[in-house]
Parts: sequence; C-alpha cells; structure tokens
Amino acid sequence: MLAMGRFVIHFLVIAVLAMIFLGAARVVAQNTCADSVQRRIAWAGPKDTIWTPANLATLCKGAQDSTAPGQCFRRVMGGTIDFGGGTQWNPSNALRLCAGANDESVRIACFEGKIRQGTAWGAAIDQCVSAAVAGINPGTLSTRSDTIEPAGSCPETTAQDTTCCHARKLLTNGRLRWRWRVVGSRRL
Repeated sequence: MLAMGRFVIHFLVIAVLAMIFLGAARVVAQNTCADSVQRRIAWAGPKDTIWTPANLATLCKGAQDSTAPGQCFRRVMGGTIDFGGGTQWNPSNALRLCAGANDESVRIACFEGKIRQGTAWGAAIDQCVSAAVAGINPGTLSTRSDTIEPAGSCPETTAQDTTCCHARKLLTNGRLRWRWRVVGSRRL
C-alpha cells in the first residue's frame, strides 16, 4: 500500500514537471515577437523599455513568430522616418503602423511612398496596414476613393486601365469576410 502511494506521488510529480517544461517551450515559441520587444525596445524614451501587455499584444498580433514588428517600431521611433510633419513620432502612431508587420522594410517603404504621394500620415498608415493584411502590393494603392466593389471581388486590370484596390477584414455574425474597395484608377 505504501509503495503504491509513493508510485502515485512520483507519477504526479513527473506529470507536473512535464507539463511545466512542455508548456514553457510552447509559450516561448509563440512569443518571439514579444520576447524581442519587452525590455529591449524603448516605448517612448530610451529608458522606457517596459511595454504594457495591451501595447505588446497589439504590436505582435498576427506576427507572434516574427521580430519584424519590433524592428519596425524601433526604426520608426529612431527619428529617421518622416511622417510629413517631422521625424519625432508619437509611440501610439508608430504602434499603429508597425502592428503585425511581417516585413518592417516593406511596411516602412509603403508608408514613406504614401507620404511622398501627398497622403496624410493617418491615411498612409491605414492604407499600408490594410494592404499588408490583404496581401496586396502596397505600392500600387492610390489615395483616391472612386467606387465600391462587391464584397470578395477585386476588379481586373487591363493594359489601358490599372485599377487598385484594398481590403478590410470584417467580422460579421462571427464570420471573417473580406470587403474589397477600389481606391483609385488611372489611365496608362
């Protein structure tokens, strides 16, 4: 009877240790983004490297296994990316631009291109983030809004007319759907 009790205790200890070690490995694998940011990248000042859980979750959402969102945020807050009114960013705006970025260079290049085209910084952020979510080449988006297309379709392009569109994810009745919108058209 005593041997059976010891066996149960040993079994439970081994089971608990296994859950701790296996669970820890899974958590580390899922938080590459958070681990690359927390205590390593400043939020608003050089000594402010402790991120709130909400800001960290926003930055890393959709890119948990990447370091790109943090690298994007670091570059934007580094004072070299012009938003059309200077290079000193509000951290909340940098967070909006870099959230979920899978490639910081593409996201920043998209934003800089939009600013060069004369797009307001807020709209530029929205267009570059939307383009990345939709998987569309962000460099082809226009700043004009012409017509709305039916959900789930994007117009074809021809040699004479290049139509650009972007997509937004909409949550409707618990289902995720894409809504496409033409944002510009130009004659070649």
